Amino acid sequence: MKQLLLSREYQIEGNWNRPLAFLTENFKSVEKAVLMQTSSSAGDWEGIFAQKLHGTYYAILFSQENNYPNGGFTLRTNND
Repeated sequence: MKQLLLSREYQIEGNWNRPLAFLTENFKSVEKAVLMQTSSSAGDWEGIFAQKLHGTYYAILFSQENNYPNGGFTLRTNND
């Protein structure tokens, strides 16, 4: 059974747009994801995505954090 993507953490390789693409490319239940706060030049941004499970839509907040000096980003989803 598919679960809501709550309280998740993923390590994403690539540039600032990979965490957003990761959500839509890896989870068929994620229908739309958008960035809402993009003021950090490091790419420490926040957004929201729509996940559809069993005919119900859920709006879930997420954040991405630059892993500098290491590569990539940490993607975290909200816990509620």
